[in-house]
Order: sequence, then C-alpha cells, then structure tokens
Amino acid sequence: MANRAQPDYTEIGVTVITSEFQVKGKLRILGMIGTFLNDEQKPTLVIYGAEMVQMEANSRIRVTKDEVVISKSAAQVVAFDTLPQQGSIALLPRTESLAMYLDHFALSAKFYMGQDARINDFADTSLQQFLIASDIKFYPTFQAKPGLVQTAPMGVIHKAAIRMYHRP
Repeated sequence: MANRAQPDYTEIGVTVITSEFQVKGKLRILGMIGTFLNDEQKPTLVIYGAEMVQMEANSRIRVTKDEVVISKSAAQVVAFDTLPQQGSIALLPRTESLAMYLDHFALSAKFYMGQDARINDFADTSLQQFLIASDIKFYPTFQAKPGLVQTAPMGVIHKAAIRMYHRP
C-alpha cells in the first residue's frame, strides 16, 4: 500500500477567543491565511496541542487536548503569536487605527481595508467573514483570569462579533 502524501500546511501559533473561552495552540493552514480562514466550505478551525481556559476570573475550567474543534462562527478573534510569513497573507493597501468592541473585549488595532472603503461600513460591507488587523491590544470588559492574551502582532476579527467601533 502506497503512502498517501500529507497536504502541505503551515503551522502557526494562535490564540482563539470565543464568547467564553480562550483556546491557545497551533493552527494548520492550507494555502493563504485569508483564503483558508474565509473558506465557507470549511466551517471549523482545528487547534492542535490546545489549552482551553474559560476566561472568567473565578472559573476553574482548564482543559488540555490534542485537538479542539471550534466553529468559525464562534471564533471572535484569531490572534497570531507571530507575524505570518511574508506572502502567506494578502493585506489591503490602507490601514486605519480603530478601537473595536466585541461582547467581552475592547481592542485597539490597525485594520486593513481597500482604498475606497468607508470607515462607517467597512466591516459590514466586507465580503470576507474575518477582517485582518495588526498591532492588536486586548482589553477585557469583565473580571478576567490572569494569563489571557494581551497583545498580538497580527490576527483576524470575525465581523459578526463586532458590536461597534471608532477612531481612537
């Protein structure tokens, strides 16, 4: 029996924020990051070597698993531990610094958008479900457990998780 070739993937350290949990581990990406994350034919993300913690300060839930499957619609933020390799992510030409509010976090970041994008509606009119951001800073709006992600050099924010935003 012949060995089947494994698909070529890039592994990147990530922290995924959902409404209740932070999941830290490795994400295996096939092809370009934006294409992989925004592929609606693949509705889940698999985090390998995952440590999952509930974010509330008084929660004791901490689980370590070889694999954790997260629905893309539940992934509010996918924060990259390091900058992705050059050429693995396509960035739109214009950046805008914005403060953004999700259900349990405020964050500040530089968001990438098209030259003609209007700040008023760039998130809602985007054809992609995840918006690329860099220099991300997280500010929990609840009593958070120590050790939650505080910064990320780059990541993506699910546009459905965005409640409001403004220029700083």
